[in-house]
Amino acid sequence: MEVRAIASRTRARAEQLAGRYGIPKVYDDYRSLLEHPSIAVLDLCVPNALHLPLVLEVAKAGFSFPNPDEEWMLGYPQEIQDFVEAVALDRAPLSGLELAKQVVEVVYAGYVSMEERRKVVLSVTT
Repeated sequence: MEVRAIASRTRARAEQLAGRYGIPKVYDDYRSLLEHPSIAVLDLCVPNALHLPLVLEVAKAGFSFPNPDEEWMLGYPQEIQDFVEAVALDRAPLSGLELAKQVVEVVYAGYVSMEERRKVVLSVTT
């Protein structure tokens, strides 16, 4: 595997890491990675609270196997807890039914992919 690009909130930090590890392309916005033609895999090194929105954005950008850098469920503790409570209390999730559906689809795709050792195409929409 070859690391072809890196993105950070600050260009200086991205350039520092790129220089240290010989990474040829530097971006100060992760969305630029989604448009880079030779990027096939993304490693989302972000706080847990950002995993879900970024995984959904990566899926919408056409990547068929978004994969957070930690276990699937650790990225979404608040959403999962809210969904469990919504079912138990017979109410709609606080974050909305569409987000609930998308989280379940992403988590399920992760399990299917690991079990069957194949890419799973997500149908996530906005």
